[in-house]
Amino acid sequence: MFSRLARMVGSLGEWLTIGRVGVFLLLLAVPGGILNYLLNHPRGANWLGMVEEFYANLSWELTGIAVTILLIDRLYQRAEMKREQNQLLHQLHSHDHNIVLQALDLLPANGWLEEGIPITLNLADANLRR
Repeated sequence: MFSRLARMVGSLGEWLTIGRVGVFLLLLAVPGGILNYLLNHPRGANWLGMVEEFYANLSWELTGIAVTILLIDRLYQRAEMKREQNQLLHQLHSHDHNIVLQALDLLPANGWLEEGIPITLNLADANLRR
């Protein structure tokens, strides 16, 4: 029985995509917004007033979305930069001197030597000749 439940949850996870969740939330939000307007304006409900209120709220929602997107993008860029730094540090540990030289060329190209990327390597015995 547990395996059957696990298969059902797995198939639900494959079917439930971000796009489908977005469509579901949109289909839920539009009637909810209309109902909210009608409940808040029981006597003077008109379509023009609803559209004006909708656009006033929409501008603030778009502002919040824009701030969220910028924040997520900045966090993603920071994580990507950290991943690239870790990859270069891993390449500096390589036994192949061509890979080490390539990594050493990329460090100043990305400006990471000036920023002080933490490198704790003993390159005393490294063969770094070209």
